[in-house]
Amino acid sequence: MTPPPNDPRQAGLRLLHAALAGVAAFAIVAVGWIAVQALRNPDVRARRPRWLDASIAYDAAFWTPLLLTVVGGVLAVLYVLARAARRLRAGEDLYGNRSGQGVRRRGERQVREGEAD
Repeated sequence: MTPPPNDPRQAGLRLLHAALAGVAAFAIVAVGWIAVQALRNPDVRARRPRWLDASIAYDAAFWTPLLLTVVGGVLAVLYVLARAARRLRAGEDLYGNRSGQGVRRRGERQVREGEAD
């Protein structure tokens, strides 16, 4: 059975796939930029945090924590988007069990499925 042409789940999947591709492209560009900058400027060090006592020796690399932060963030976003795509493919309505009914603006009323004027 093929889904109808205006199936919102298929539109959601297309949007999620585009977002996944965008995040993957961002990750490639960001990691490449960080690698190039680290090779050009290997001596860049992180600044001493203000809360750290000045008597404590402090020497920290800048590029490694930056790279780990970017990669960790990209992996978290990819996980969330891939999980949403998996749930949509399984046929789940991602908004079916939400606790509220959305924002009510002045002059608008909620119309549920099956209700018509």
